Amino acid sequence: CTDNSTKEEKNIVRGYGKCEFHDAILQLAQEAVGSDYKLECLGGGRIRHDDKGKDILVYGKSQVRASLEPSYAPSSQL
Repeated sequence: CTDNSTKEEKNIVRGYGKCEFHDAILQLAQEAVGSDYKLECLGGGRIRHDDKGKDILVYGKSQVRASLEPSYAPSSQL
């Protein structure tokens, strides 16, 4: 995610239960943040979200990256 005004970059992890593939997630995320930010899909894998247990697991392989790198793991401060 790049802030168009400051050019600051951040890696974010985003998923939607109604979206099966990266391109659909990217489209919804871009709509959510608007034109102030440029989003780029770096890859990913799968996200398992346990709302009751307050647990998120990002795992698996991506068609873009060979595997998830630790730097792309979600922050513990969700």
